[in-house]
Amino acid sequence: MIGRDGLAGLVVLATSLALFWLTLGLQRNPLVPIGPGFYPRIVLGVTAALGLALVVADLVARRRKAGVAAAAAPRNYRLVALSFGATLDEVANLDLAYAPPYNGAIDAVHQHLFAFQVKQA
Repeated sequence: MIGRDGLAGLVVLATSLALFWLTLGLQRNPLVPIGPGFYPRIVLGVTAALGLALVVADLVARRRKAGVAAAAAPRNYRLVALSFGATLDEVANLDLAYAPPYNGAIDAVHQHLFAFQVKQA
């Protein structure tokens, strides 16, 4: 699956290649030795290369992100609570190895337990 950046790169790549192809049909001017399409071809060629680089970077980032997500172990709160005989207050204060690439600072389970504690108080 391609992301938003990859889609933008594909649009830039397709547009720049189409315009590059159109510069091949420009009439040559005998007074200008390099031709009227020389500089636009340079700009459009660089733009096409950057669009392709954006698509490749998006695909690599998605592949890397999928690998990181697969490596993250799911948290098993029920097993922790049952094995230690923990109460809801103890599970709410439990630190289960916060890791920024895998999850936010406060887990969804912790947020629900905090809300439950506030309702009880």
